[in-house]
Amino acid sequence: MSKYSFEFKKEVVLAYLNGEGGYTYLKNKYDIMMILFKNTVLFHLIYIYRWHRLGLGIL
Repeated sequence: MSKYSFEFKKEVVLAYLNGEGGYTYLKNKYDIMMILFKNTVLFHLIYIYRWHRLGLGIL
C-alpha cells in the first residue's frame, strides 16, 4: 500500500504546477518525506499530468 494516496499526490503536483512553491516549500507545507521529491515519483506524476492534460493519453 502506498504511503500517499493518489488524491494527495495529485494535490501536491497541482500545487507545484500552479507555482505555489518549489520542492522544499511543498515538502514542508505538506509534511512529505524528501524521498518523494528526490526520486522520480514527482517528476513522473508531473509528466503524466501534462501529457493527459494535452489530450495525448487516457487516464
